Amino acid sequence: MQRCSSVPETLTAEQEALRTRVDEFADRELVPLERGLDQSGDSPVPTALRKHVAERARAAGIHALLQPTDDGKGRSGAIERVIVVEALARANLRLARYALGPEPGVLASVEGRLREHYLVPLLAGEKRSALAITEPRDGLSPTVAEREGGALRIRGRKSYVTGGAEADFFVVAVTLAATDGQAQARALVVVDRDAPGVRVERSFRSADGSGHVQLAFDDVRVAEDQLLAPPAQAGTGVGAGLTDLRLRVAARACGAAFWAIDHVTARLRAPHREGIPLGEREGVRLRLADMALLLYAARSALYRTARLADRGRDVRHEVLFAKILCSENAVQVVDRAVLLAGGEALIEGHPLERMQRELRTLLIAEGASDVLRQSLGKGIVERGFRGF
Repeated sequence: MQRCSSVPETLTAEQEALRTRVDEFADRELVPLERGLDQSGDSPVPTALRKHVAERARAAGIHALLQPTDDGKGRSGAIERVIVVEALARANLRLARYALGPEPGVLASVEGRLREHYLVPLLAGEKRSALAITEPRDGLSPTVAEREGGALRIRGRKSYVTGGAEADFFVVAVTLAATDGQAQARALVVVDRDAPGVRVERSFRSADGSGHVQLAFDDVRVAEDQLLAPPAQAGTGVGAGLTDLRLRVAARACGAAFWAIDHVTARLRAPHREGIPLGEREGVRLRLADMALLLYAARSALYRTARLADRGRDVRHEVLFAKILCSENAVQVVDRAVLLAGGEALIEGHPLERMQRELRTLLIAEGASDVLRQSLGKGIVERGFRGF
């Protein structure tokens, strides 16, 4: 598939080569596999297929690009990460989400049994994890862990575990019960999905086709060494890497919008029943130009923010702008693509129909737009608008 190569800022030859490598991997490896999937997005991807995609991505040198090397240093900079995520999203393939291995997150510093049993298979794509953070809204079943004979006994519930339907283990936020000399505190604990007492109360899927669960912990016992962080550091651990995650959400949104413009442009060039391609009409060209303007603005913010990150700047502030701008502009681009494509784009299973559902979730993922706006507004009131 031919893809537009324009970018808001000049890339190095190595960065251009990386994007080409990801494009070729998607065309060569993922497109043939994608043809066998239910295109409605409502059926889970088989475990064997997810692992096969990870294996092929490792062979292509793509799978570990978001992961640190053995010495703890990053394999790629912010711009490289943006390029890879955007390119995979631009392919508009369900299997693309399994091509990149996860970052270690809160497991980064584990050693011994935890490293061998959880971290190593997680980074290799052999296991999947999910953060179990959200407590029930009624507040009646908070998740509590008590020390008991060298082990932890966990009771409680989690109402919305993102990606939990495919997880082999959970990183669970708990309240560590007070003991002699220690006050009650928050902590993180690794819990296997098949541990006795772990119960999936409900499985459900969101608009983007991803699977989630509601969990109950009925006196689940785990070894005390599965307590990941000192209680005082648990909140910091959950929030670690959030800035980078938001930047990747922004890149994913831009890649999706890029695909939508390419898709509708091809359609507008094709012969039409009225005798001339729809792209010859002035009104249609105006709408297409509006879509390109939205994407150009979003990608400019995305690549500028990534470049500042690579220069060592603290970009927490800029990432909020980029995440909001990219996700909201991408939604507008795809909505307009649906209008230009016509009624067939509303049929279940059409790539634009599925993309429209998926992009709506990015308005909430890693921080809802209005929540991030509140953070921006608070910062502007307290410190002024930093601008450029």
